[in-house]
This record gives sequence, C-alpha cells and structure tokens, in this order.
Amino acid sequence: MDNISAERFTVTFKDAEITDTRLMGALGMRVHWFVMDKTGETLDFHQFIRYDVDLSGIEFMAAASGDDPKALDSAVQEYFGSLGGEMVSLTERQCYYLGNYFLESTVKAGHPLPDDIRQIDFFGDHKVNLSSREKTTLFKKMCVPIETDYGLVNYYLMRAFERDSEALAYLASKEAAEGEIQPIELRRSADLVKNTIEDFSSENGENTYLCESFVSLDNQSFLVLSEVVVKDGKVIRAKKTMEQKLSLFESAMIVNRSEYINVFDIVSNDKALERDIRKASGNGMNFEHAAGDLYMTMNDNNRHVEEKVYRISGDIKAMYFFTNADQLLVVGSTEESVYSGALRLTPYIAAGSIIETGRYHMETPVFYDFIDSEYDDFDEFLEDMRFV
Repeated sequence: MDNISAERFTVTFKDAEITDTRLMGALGMRVHWFVMDKTGETLDFHQFIRYDVDLSGIEFMAAASGDDPKALDSAVQEYFGSLGGEMVSLTERQCYYLGNYFLESTVKAGHPLPDDIRQIDFFGDHKVNLSSREKTTLFKKMCVPIETDYGLVNYYLMRAFERDSEALAYLASKEAAEGEIQPIELRRSADLVKNTIEDFSSENGENTYLCESFVSLDNQSFLVLSEVVVKDGKVIRAKKTMEQKLSLFESAMIVNRSEYINVFDIVSNDKALERDIRKASGNGMNFEHAAGDLYMTMNDNNRHVEEKVYRISGDIKAMYFFTNADQLLVVGSTEESVYSGALRLTPYIAAGSIIETGRYHMETPVFYDFIDSEYDDFDEFLEDMRFV
C-alpha cells in the first residue's frame, strides 16, 4: 500500500506506547494501526512520533509497516533510545488525545509539521477530551518514578528553569501553603546545565536542600542559588536566594570537567564503521561540525538525574568523532566510558581498518573547541594549542 491516508483506507487503532520521559522534556510515542483498503488488503502500520515538550513541537515522525517484533524493537531503539526511558502502554483515548495535542501544539507554536503528516494523520477525526483526573493519570504514566529526594530536586529545578508549569504542579505537594513555592526561573525558558545539591537540614519529615544551579540562557550563563524543601516525595517549599550573571571565565570554571580521548587513524575507507556508529547513536544523535561528523551514544536510562551533582551531559555514554583527516576520536568524561566506547571498535581494530595512535586525559576540556575549529587533525590541534 502506498500513500496511506485516512481518507482512502479504513484505519483501526490496535495499540500504542510512549516513553516515560516527560520530566526530561521530550517524549517518544509509537502507535500501531490496522489499515485496510477497499479491496480488503490489510497492513500493520506503525507511526513513531518524537515530541519536544520544551519547544512545544513535533521533532520528527517516521513510519514502518509489518509485525516483526524484532524490527519494531529496533525501530523504537533507533528513534527513542536516546531519550533514556522505558516504553509504557497507552489506552486508545490517551493515544488520540496525545496525537491531537502534539499536532495542535506544533501548529500553535508556529513550527512546521513533519513531511507527509497530512497523508497519515489518523488522529484528526477522533477528538478526545480527557477529564482532569484522566489527564493526571496520563501525566503520571509519562513520568519515570523518582527514587530519591535528589532526583526530585533536580527534576523540579530542571522543569522550573524551563517554565514548565504542568510538570511543576505534578512535582509539588497539593498541600503546599500559598506563597511557599516561589518562582525560581529566569526571564525566559533556560537550560539547567549543572546542579549541585547540599543537604542542609532534616526535621519533622521535611528535608531542606540548598542548590547551586548553573543555567544557560541565550548564550549567557547564570548562577542561581535556591532552597528546596521536600516532604513525602513532593516539593512543599521553594525559593530563589540569588541570581548572578557569569562571565565566560566563571562559566568555564563551573562546568569544567576533564575529558578522556582515544585517537585512531582510519586506514581503510570502511563505510561499515561509520554506519555501525550511526546506528548505535540512534536518530537525532549525529551532528555536522567544521572538522567532521559527531555521533553520540546515550545511556539507556536517566539515573544521572538522581545524583547529588547533576550534569546535563550525564546521559551521554560516549562520543565518536570522524574527522575530515580520516581520524576517529572516542571521547568520554571517564576512562571507563571511553574504554566501553572503544570496545565497539574491536572488530575494526582486529581487521586493521583503524589503528590507535594516542590516548589523552585532558584536565581542561578541548574537544568542542577542536570540532568547531579550522583543524582537521586532532594531534596538530593539540600541538598548536600547546596542550601537550
């Protein structure tokens, strides 16, 4: 069947699932439709929709046909694996509600709809209004269970700086006194780059945490200090105690993190290597830069949010950078992450397709400076920059 559309075919809902990553600001939904044309020919049709909560828009949409479980699992991993969540089932009402919400909010925000969306929009004829209780149930379903107070505080601040009122209401106690939860956000939506939590006090079941947040807004950096009080797994009080704009030097000092970089020379032009890395990184995790192509592999969960020190890059497992000078860099924040990332290259090392030429531990991060520089060769970059 080509050019599937709800006008030319009978379309029936079969099942749907969505990632439990609402608190991370992105969602991935797979919908399974049963399609039949006028001749009686049938088809299992699957839609994959990735939605950016913070931008209020559909990032991309893909489609696949068939009922091979392995192929579907592979597609889910490719399209949604980088979100780091588990898939949870949706009811038919929840699916239709979300599908229409995704489409309508994308248009309202002024974002273009994905290609061919009008030909395979199976949601428009099924408008669903959920009750307040149904919406609460759906929202909870889309959120990963929070395991610690640290996780709650990090998620709360992340959503606060994104000005996500729906998520903040979910994370805050319904019994919080009026005025006890004060605004923490900046003048516009911003990214929480790093958050450090200090245990301050614990009394009568209330745990108080002092937070030092590094926040990015419009290429500017801010340091925000706040106090968050937690009781029974919900925020009951919150307030900002300081906000300060940072210089470039101050920003670099706060987010500074050492890098581990293994360098390989690509001896034979084996396209299979880059295809394997591209597949491992998943959809949307490859980027073009001046010096070459970057691929990121992500952790399969978001447990980094549960840490006392949260970093926005904590979900990155390893990075692979193919330079224009036929080098391959494997980059990570720990020696273990680079070692694990390099294991994927074992067959190509054994075949002589790539040869390791160097290992570096950089106390001062240089990788992002390199990939957007005029250099194609990492060793030449280091030599000229006098890092070695």
